[in-house]
Parts: sequence; structure tokens; C-alpha cells
Amino acid sequence: MPRVKERPQIRDFVAPDARCVALEGFRIYPIGREVSRGEFFQLNDRVVRDHPEFFGVVILATDILTNVVER
Repeated sequence: MPRVKERPQIRDFVAPDARCVALEGFRIYPIGREVSRGEFFQLNDRVVRDHPEFFGVVILATDILTNVVER
């Protein structure tokens, strides 16, 4: 049987300790901790893994301008 090559996923290109920012504020239930808009976390933090829809990965403009990050 031929081996099927898997397509790379975003986690293959982003380090697990990449910096993330909360795009909007929300409250974590049942703990009740409040995450503020603009608060920074790491990609491997539990709150980011549990609620990825509220976070964006931070990429430095200098990394894009120097072609360190491919589009």
C-alpha cells in the first residue's frame, strides 16, 4: 500500500512557546478567571489550547520584512 504524505498543519510551523495575544476579553468558567483583551500568553498555555478562537499568534514585523516567516 502506498504511503500517503500528510499535508503540513499550522502547528508544524509555529513553535509551542510562540507568543499569543487575547483578541477580546472573556471569562473562563467554572474557575471565573477573566482574560483581558491584549493580555499575552504562550501558545502551549492551557487557556490558549482550550479557547483558541479568542487568540492570535504574534509575529514580529521585522521577521516578515526579513523573510524569516513565509507567507
